[in-house]
This record gives sequence, structure tokens and C-alpha cells, in this order.
Amino acid sequence: MPLVPFTEAELAGSELVVLLVDHPEFDPEVIARAAPLVFDAKGTMRNLAFGGETL
Repeated sequence: MPLVPFTEAELAGSELVVLLVDHPEFDPEVIARAAPLVFDAKGTMRNLAFGGETL
């Protein structure tokens, strides 16, 4: 699977964003704002306002 840039446009265009490990270079607030669907195995987005769906 090819890597894509971490941008709001890429997140918004994705079918699913998967969070398995905490990485400081990936801002969870940007993910919460842009991603339509998130699988959050770490609970990273637990306290964030999120407009999409979480699994």
C-alpha cells in the first residue's frame, strides 16, 4: 500500500483511517476534523470533538 501525505484532503478522501499507535507527527485534531470514519485502537480521539464515525 503506498504512503500518502498527511493532509486534510487525503484524510477526507479516505474510506477509513486506522489509529493503532501514537505518533506525534500525526495530529489527532486534524484527523478528527477531516476523516469520515476512524478505527481508534488507542482511544486517541476519546476526548476530541469528532464529526465522523468511530469504530
